[in-house]
Formats: sequence, C-alpha cells, structure tokens
Amino acid sequence: MSTAWVRSTDAEARRVWPSVLRWQRDNRNLFGAAVLTAAGYYLGAKAGLALTFPPLPVSVLWPPNAILLAALLLVPARHWWALLAAVFPVHLVAELQGGVPLSMVLCWFVSNASEALIGAACVRALMQDAHPFETLRGVTAFIVFAAALAPFLSSFLDAAFVLLNAWGESSYWAVWQARFLADALATLTLAPLSVTWCHRP
Repeated sequence: MSTAWVRSTDAEARRVWPSVLRWQRDNRNLFGAAVLTAAGYYLGAKAGLALTFPPLPVSVLWPPNAILLAALLLVPARHWWALLAAVFPVHLVAELQGGVPLSMVLCWFVSNASEALIGAACVRALMQDAHPFETLRGVTAFIVFAAALAPFLSSFLDAAFVLLNAWGESSYWAVWQARFLADALATLTLAPLSVTWCHRP
C-alpha cells in the first residue's frame, strides 16, 4: 500500500466525515422537530375539537395551525415536507376520534396546511432565517401575513370545504368568520410563544 494512497484516503475522509456528521445531526434534529410538532398538533386538535360548539362546525380557538406555523418558522424550508408528513396521521386520528367524516378530515388538512404554509412562506421571505420577533419588521410581518392574511385566505377554502361536505348547519359566511377569528387568535397567542421558547439560549 503506497504512502500517497494512504494520504489521499486520509484527506478524503477528513473532508467527507464532517459532512456525514452534519447530515446525521440535521436528521436527528429534524426527527425531533417532527415528533414534537406532531405531538403538539395532536393535543391542539383535541383541545380545538373540545372547543367546538354547535351549530358552528368550527372551533372558537384552533391551536393546530398555529403550532404547525411555528414549527415551519423554526426549520429550513427544505424540511417542511417532513413536518407536514408528521402531522398528517395525527390530524387523521384526532379528528376521526372526534367523529368528523373522513372526507371532511382530509379537506380540513388541506386548509390547515395551506394556512401554515402561507404564513410561514411570507414571513420567511421577508425575514430569511432571522428571528421574526426580535425586530419591529419581523413582528409586523408576522401579524400582517401569518396572523391576518393566512387565516383570511385559507378560511375561504375552509368554509367552502364545510359547505361541500354538508358538515354543520351554519352558512358559508358564518363559518368563514368564525374560522378566521379562531385561527387568527390562536396564531397571535400560541405561535410567538412557541417560536420564542424554541429560540431561547
């Protein structure tokens, strides 16, 4: 075995090994984030279902979307698919346990995910990887896009899904208004707390 070959192999190992360690660390962190997000989403969905009062088919406070939004703000955009994949099964379980028809459950996942994605994408586009609650610009972006625009837009979709599935007896606009207010309130109260807590030293 030549000395040159040994030196070449050793140099290659020194170059590759940090990348392997970084990949392992990132995947461990991603797995942990996915598990925590799924657990929070499930508990939030159970709480939201408990706060749903007839005749409205939507909750007066819906935490899961705020929890998913906070998680999306905390991880790189390339990993968002993993968080969505993690919360999908717990979304199914929580709402099916609550007596919601499967078609409505699937539709609600689309509207929930769309809200979190709209809010996170807009805030991330303006703030890049900066902490959104450390500057006035970040707080303003969060309020305007995540707490107002995202629930505003996704509530049109949500109310349409409720009407399409004939779930509940409320009108389209009653569902839209209740859902918008419930999600905006949850986003304003839960997402900043979650993001700030995870960014603590």
